[in-house]
Amino acid sequence: MSSSDPNSSRNDDFQLPTIPSDDWEMNVFLKELADGLTDDDLKTMKHFVSGFHGTRKGVLESIKDPLDFFQHLRHRLILTRDNIVVLQSMLWHLGRKDLHNKFVKFAKKRGNIIPFSKLFKKSHNQRYKDRIILLTLFCKPLDVDIPVT
Repeated sequence: MSSSDPNSSRNDDFQLPTIPSDDWEMNVFLKELADGLTDDDLKTMKHFVSGFHGTRKGVLESIKDPLDFFQHLRHRLILTRDNIVVLQSMLWHLGRKDLHNKFVKFAKKRGNIIPFSKLFKKSHNQRYKDRIILLTLFCKPLDVDIPVT
């Protein structure tokens, strides 16, 4: 039976999708992050989004696991495929440098987002100080020296 035969079961034009959604890569990464977070981490992250113009207490109480929390951030457009800086900042302030480092690798791999960056400045009377700088989103990373004041 030839492929030009109308009764042939072979269709060379048929292609399976390589990923189930445009958010596939992000969803897999968020699942990996969620698996690394503790209950105390989640409690602290919920605290970070509370307060004036933040998430209401009732909504926070309904969030039971990190994936629910990430979904909430996505619903509020605090976390998107191209804007991960707030979640990355939360991991930094949690003291979860291990997960923060995974985030940096993810951001660099994606190439279309600039990660939350840690820079160092030498002081005359002190050791190196950590300086946190939020860089502009939605552009390609640039290799430039940023002065720290």
